[in-house]
Amino acid sequence: MRRSSCEPLTDNGVARLEARRHELNLTKPELLARFEKALRDHGIMLTTASAKMRLDRVFNPRMRRPISEPTKMALASALDWSFAEIQEALWGE
Repeated sequence: MRRSSCEPLTDNGVARLEARRHELNLTKPELLARFEKALRDHGIMLTTASAKMRLDRVFNPRMRRPISEPTKMALASALDWSFAEIQEALWGE
């Protein structure tokens, strides 16, 4: 099933991302640093505040927005997952 470029997140999907973060023993600042580096590796240059806002739009339920492909790719890299693994974590059964 093909999904749009920006997909809404579910609470279960975000919980799986948090579980992976804990599995890797990453603090939130460490995840932010890895995420920011992954964004740069994908050619997206952002300030630290902008990268943090992108993560907040994933993890903070009040700020949650659909996740874009570049954000998904960078988050997968930051969590040591492939793109397919993050897709499964976000929308798998």
